[in-house]
Amino acid sequence: MAAVQSTAPTLVGRREDLAALEAAFEQARGGELVTIVLAGEAGIGKTRLVEEFSERAYAQGARLLSGACVDLGDAALPYGALMDALRDVPATAFAALPAPSRRALAALIPEAAPDDEPSDGGQSAVFGALLRLIEDLGREEPLVLVLEDIHWADRSTEALLRFLVGGLRQTAVLLLLTYRSDELGRDHPVRRLLAELSRAPRERTVVLGPLTRAETGAQLTALAGMPLDDAAVDAIHGRSEGNPFYSEELLAAASATGPVPPTLRDTVLARIDRLPGAARSLARVAAACGRDVDHELLADICGLAGDALDDALRRCVDGHVLAVDPGRDGYRFRHALLQEVALGDLLPGERRRLHGRIADALADRETPRGTAGAQHLAEIAYHRLAATDRPAALIAAVRAAQAAEAVHALAEASRGYDAALELWESVDDPERLVGTDLPTLLERAAECRWLGFGDRDLSPRLRDRASAQLDESGSRLRRADHLSRLATTSCYARVTAGLPLHERALSLLDDDRSSETAARVRARYACVLMLRGDYAEADRQAIAALAAAHAAGSHAQEADALITRAVCRAADGELDVALALLDDARPLVEGGADLRVLQRFYTNSTYILAAFSRYEEAVALAREGIAIEMRAGLDAQGRSGVQENGAWALCLLGRTAEALELLGEDPGAITPETVAVHSRLAEITLAQGDPRAALSRLASLRRTPDLESFMVVPVCTAQAEAALWAGDVAAAVEAARAGEEQLVEAARSDAAPLLAVALRAQADGAHADLLDPAAAAAEADRLLTRLRRISALGRRPIPEVEQLLLVGRAERARLATAPAPGLWAAVAAGWEALCRPREQAYARWRQAEALAGRADARGELEQALLAAHAAATAIGAAHIAHAAERLARRTRVGLPTDPDAEQRIFPELTPREREVLALIADGRTNRQIAAALFIAPKTASVHVSNILGKLGAANRGEAAALAHRAGLVDADEQVGAGSVPSSA
Repeated sequence: MAAVQSTAPTLVGRREDLAALEAAFEQARGGELVTIVLAGEAGIGKTRLVEEFSERAYAQGARLLSGACVDLGDAALPYGALMDALRDVPATAFAALPAPSRRALAALIPEAAPDDEPSDGGQSAVFGALLRLIEDLGREEPLVLVLEDIHWADRSTEALLRFLVGGLRQTAVLLLLTYRSDELGRDHPVRRLLAELSRAPRERTVVLGPLTRAETGAQLTALAGMPLDDAAVDAIHGRSEGNPFYSEELLAAASATGPVPPTLRDTVLARIDRLPGAARSLARVAAACGRDVDHELLADICGLAGDALDDALRRCVDGHVLAVDPGRDGYRFRHALLQEVALGDLLPGERRRLHGRIADALADRETPRGTAGAQHLAEIAYHRLAATDRPAALIAAVRAAQAAEAVHALAEASRGYDAALELWESVDDPERLVGTDLPTLLERAAECRWLGFGDRDLSPRLRDRASAQLDESGSRLRRADHLSRLATTSCYARVTAGLPLHERALSLLDDDRSSETAARVRARYACVLMLRGDYAEADRQAIAALAAAHAAGSHAQEADALITRAVCRAADGELDVALALLDDARPLVEGGADLRVLQRFYTNSTYILAAFSRYEEAVALAREGIAIEMRAGLDAQGRSGVQENGAWALCLLGRTAEALELLGEDPGAITPETVAVHSRLAEITLAQGDPRAALSRLASLRRTPDLESFMVVPVCTAQAEAALWAGDVAAAVEAARAGEEQLVEAARSDAAPLLAVALRAQADGAHADLLDPAAAAAEADRLLTRLRRISALGRRPIPEVEQLLLVGRAERARLATAPAPGLWAAVAAGWEALCRPREQAYARWRQAEALAGRADARGELEQALLAAHAAATAIGAAHIAHAAERLARRTRVGLPTDPDAEQRIFPELTPREREVLALIADGRTNRQIAAALFIAPKTASVHVSNILGKLGAANRGEAAALAHRAGLVDADEQVGAGSVPSSA
């Protein structure tokens, strides 16, 4: 890892907080005192925010004076912060004051009257002189007076602040005060000062909250000098809870999940150590209970009662260690690290005994019903495990897992089963203790892992032992069911890994065609075959599963088989048959008893509708499915399939903002389970006109090992298209070839988009002189032939596949001698009929491009360009809109002006910063920028630094490239200069 910097070079997050400070500064510049009180816990980033704001204020002509109060205990230095701040006042400012004022100030600052004796006029004279000085400074130029850490202010400074806030008039002064909110106990004297300041006119309080997970990730990347993996970011953010100082310390100590580093531990522990003895002991007992502490449980365990308990709790609350949680009649540690450090301060034996007592106290309580009961049992299991009582822990873990599974809390159930499996071989006679055998336990763990998307790496030792037991004593049907369940633990992005287990399970069925086990084994095997694109065999197995389910009366397996059959029929173009099969399946899954089948119904139904261009219906069904799956208990990852399909349909409709909203929060690290969500995010990013960001995500997806072809193909398709928009023909050709290697003839929905973009890559490469025209034409002919063959498969045509064949013909025509605007007009009309505005905009742009060389087609050219630009602009497809704008400039076609267009480019920049960025893109130095904009070179330098920070650009060249790609400056359309070998 690169060396960790002490602070992030650019401010991370805090956009709204910084805007509040800048707005206050603008108000102060109007000639009136504005007071800002900036509050937040230690380490939250108050000083860093003040530094960033101060730089910006200075760049806008402000004078900065800054001082800080210091914790000296009872030996406080009167006016220490003011004396610190006023050291930067020039001698000319003191000289302009009347002699009495200078002499009064000399008591604090000898430089104010170096040749005179200090005045002995007392505090009132000093206050009056300071008021006069600050007013004069603010009338010369805007003044920002920063006093940090006023929770350590002495009484004289408190009195002076009251005097200044009440007395300053008609002067441009911003008084910026900071304090640590976690340092102010109930009786802290600064509380009274803050209350008085809050009643002053033009006073605002800004409270800094924690950074978001994304902001913590940005901070850690800046500190480390390189991106961290998502797991490390998640771990650090979880422990720091968004406190930048805590995150920085954890990173510096490489302690994402390990022990709290000593420096941070001492900082956190100091707050606990300030408590009196009884309160300190109580805090440690509370830490063993957990982050959230029930009052009754704490009273049972801590050994205190009555007034002694109340006093200790009040000390913990006033000392900002615990906070009252009225919603649960208990308390919550102010910060997760407080609880972690307090727990770590217990001796090992002390900790085990505490956890045992807590588990006993919880077990003596009546177990509630439903979700509350599952939570109660999970809490008991946690404390049994921490107490290292293995037999009791095994019993508690199994009970907790079963209770969680009963209320569909599948991730929690998976964790409980995992704990039980870890303990299984460490106790005597575990089957007697828990009342179940190892194969059954493993089956339930596998099922919960599949549905809850937890950790799928089952212990091979435990799995082999369970299989051996079944081989010795289990029936063939039991073994088949066990193997089928284990095979299903593979996520759908790696279904091939489970295929041998499915086949072994199938072989154990013998001639059984009527049991529920036979129906389940065949239905799950059919699903795997369907995912691999073997639709004929999948349909055959689904029909067999359907017959077995009918015979056994198993509604869940009947629905499972019907869903698979629907996908197979849709792949053959028989939409009506597919929808009828889904209609038959719907009433069988509506109860939600089998979450796996419920999930499959909505995921595959939305996929089929979207694949046949029935996007609005797909979106409506996706929203319905998400709501039903949430009520049924599926977690966010379990619902991802229907979310992906709904987002896909919205993206195709041009509604990318809605697509992102439907996908929900960031999926985190790229894993086999999250590949599809990341792929959708990349497609949306590309649709919004940011091919570089899309390429970055897609490149990471390509590196995911052992992906199935049905995942590789769409990833390669999106990567090829993004590379073409980024001007990298070589990367586009490589991605298209890699995707085509994964294709099977029956995979029409995968094949057609990929082949169409591969045809475009050949045309783009030939036009950019990166491919030999003859070789490109030959390769295009091969691709077009394959696209025709795929479009002819199936009993009925699929609308999108037919449309993509027309697109392929139009792309191939770009390699011909004469342009074919008519073909592109037909393509645009086809996309319009399918309600695909982004593709329609692209086709109109290509139509205009084909018309550009014809003098007799001026009207058609203008009409096509206007249509392309309007369609692209309406849906935010910036890359297509910019392409149309560049073509319009070359062909002298006037497009409607958009007064807000510039503001939509880099909205995080101010208008002045956009001007500076345009000059950076023009190759200007800071001095040249300053001359062009009539500003000081130092101000230009500050603007450049702010721009690099806001854009996340490493240097001026990278910022210039971003400006050109975003269309902030005019540039000829370019294609990247990568080279590719000629196609055979």
